[in-house]
Amino acid sequence: MVKSVKNSSSRKIISKSTVVKTIDYRSAFIGSALTMSWQLAITVLVPIIGGHELDIHLKTNPVWTLIGVAVAFIGTLIIIFGVLHSEALSPKEVKKK
Repeated sequence: MVKSVKNSSSRKIISKSTVVKTIDYRSAFIGSALTMSWQLAITVLVPIIGGHELDIHLKTNPVWTLIGVAVAFIGTLIIIFGVLHSEALSPKEVKKK
């Protein structure tokens, strides 16, 4: 394994293993962000739009819309805590031989 050293012009030479680890963290972050974004979009939009449509169909005050907002809020919390506790944001370190 090549370690980072400074050459004569005071530029830092980065090893290949450092670059690979950086790419792994970036790809894990981007994958997690994309997954969480579509999950949040569905979790927020479906209950709120569904509640609004129920209010229109049943000709009620915004009772079902408010229930949809509450369901969306709870679903959002579940998704955020699930992502924070998953290992998706912290890829496993490669074991040294």
